Amino acid sequence: MKKILLFIILLLCNISTVYAIAWVQVDNNNNYIDKDSIKIYVNDYSTYDYDKRIFWTKHVGNEFYQEIEKIIKKKIAFTLSQYIIDYKKQAIAVKTVVAYDINGQVISSCTYKDFQLDWNAIIPNSTAELWANLVKKPRILKKMYKIQQYSANNSK
Repeated sequence: MKKILLFIILLLCNISTVYAIAWVQVDNNNNYIDKDSIKIYVNDYSTYDYDKRIFWTKHVGNEFYQEIEKIIKKKIAFTLSQYIIDYKKQAIAVKTVVAYDINGQVISSCTYKDFQLDWNAIIPNSTAELWANLVKKPRILKKMYKIQQYSANNSK
């Protein structure tokens, strides 16, 4: 009976666990990577592509938004983008982009199918190269996250 009760408690604990996003600031341009979102890419046919990684980024504020804001007539507070990095070809592509207003409401979103992806070469000393290096070695992101959490807690 005790084992059954313990099993039910563990099951309920696992069901109630909420996925927490752990944003790590990766540069001084307000770019963040969710350290827990890094996964092996599964293509549109549900096949694992072990040479590719997919992950989420967050970008807060950008002069680039000004042109888009004129078109959609809304203020963009931040965007979430899902990128794929192909390490075999040293290329990066955007899979999904979601724009949010200051209230956290979705303004616009777009997800591309695999055949629609626009692959760009990863240029040396670029943001894409930084991301590729961090995504390839997520332990570094985890250490950066701990340092940022420590700094935030000690600055209060």
